[in-house]
Amino acid sequence: MYQKKLYNYNFPKNVLLILDRLNKNGEGFLVGGCVRDILSNIEPEDFDFVTNIDYKNLLNIFKDFKVKEIGATFGIIQVTIENESYEIAKYRIDSKQSDGRRPCSVVYTNDILEDLKRRDFTINGMAFNFKRGLIDPFNAVEDIENHKLKFIGNANERIKEDGLRILRAFRFQATKNFDIEKKDLDEIYKNRDMLNKISHERINQEFSKILLGNFKKTFYDMKESAILEKIIPEIKDTYDYDQNSKYHKYNLFEHIIKVMENVPTNLELRYAALFHDLGKPSSKILGTDGYNHYYNHEVISAEIAEKRLKDLKFSRKFIEEIKNLCLEHMRFNGSKSEKTIKKIISKYGENFCEKLIDLSIADNAAKADNIKDEDGKKILLENFEKIISKSKVPNINTLAIKGEDLINLGYSGKEIGKLKNSLLDLILNDILENERNILLEAVKNNKIKI
Repeated sequence: MYQKKLYNYNFPKNVLLILDRLNKNGEGFLVGGCVRDILSNIEPEDFDFVTNIDYKNLLNIFKDFKVKEIGATFGIIQVTIENESYEIAKYRIDSKQSDGRRPCSVVYTNDILEDLKRRDFTINGMAFNFKRGLIDPFNAVEDIENHKLKFIGNANERIKEDGLRILRAFRFQATKNFDIEKKDLDEIYKNRDMLNKISHERINQEFSKILLGNFKKTFYDMKESAILEKIIPEIKDTYDYDQNSKYHKYNLFEHIIKVMENVPTNLELRYAALFHDLGKPSSKILGTDGYNHYYNHEVISAEIAEKRLKDLKFSRKFIEEIKNLCLEHMRFNGSKSEKTIKKIISKYGENFCEKLIDLSIADNAAKADNIKDEDGKKILLENFEKIISKSKVPNINTLAIKGEDLINLGYSGKEIGKLKNSLLDLILNDILENERNILLEAVKNNKIKI
């Protein structure tokens, strides 16, 4: 059945062209992810090739196309046909890695089986061409049928060769619906310090893909393997943390997971949900009512988010967005009025406000059953839609009165900034209209407090 699925698959014409040229001049296979995805009834994102043809001959075989030498050391070229790029690599055997990421040297081979042995997981250790059919030396077809993710050979050795395979395993679990075997999770736990050898940028890439997938079971497995705290140390304090609050029925880690599940599949919102309550353990105060209180936990959470996202090499813009979502995540708990929404839009913009509403609703739905607020959710969404359908909400930069106007009225320095903020607040509270003459009159008549 699986052989037939590959033979009957409608491969792109350029993929067939490359396969044909490789096998007319030697031997070539499609390998790895594209074979796995086709057998899993998933459309491949890209097609990679391996061959026994040496590097120089490869360059000559594809000389009528745009060819880029992207890895002479590893025998890899990139062929571009009709604006689509494909990688072709020489069969190889990697030597031991000295840094837990890159092989010390490469030994070429003419045996496809030797090339497949060096790969990470059984489901990625398959190859296919039309002459020899499916090459599956590690029973990957069975693992695909059973949704099992297994390391090729010895898990300990595979992880030590490349520490990134730890996160790749969890990424496949979250995005491809594969289960990691208990014995392999144990090896991940034993080798967790291998992540210290991996660049922050690569951790960012893999972890972000996990967050955008079906991450719940993956997060619990990452928790049990002590991997989550390798990426975000503060999350360890949330494990089994009793919030001791009349507003929460779940422990803190469970609450965070539920908020992450409740927000839309959006990277900013998933990260904001992950960080939004990490400041709770360090802000805990036991009240006279017998319950814990977490004053200013949102500030601490925002600081944690900023630090850890910097570590992961996110952009300044991305970090600011997550930081501010954490800071403001309780803003709509006290008020869902149009005035509150206008102030958020004025300060951060419509897009941010929409995300904050999503986060607020998700947070509220992940507390206790007796405080779910469906009416409040409806009011919040209706007021937001009402505001953005009317007109643009003014901000400090769109005031009808300018700094020059205030200078002409005798104000200077910090007074100007304070005046503009006061005027904006009055506009957002529907006390004044954002019209130049009205604002000038208010200032002239000393109606503005600074």
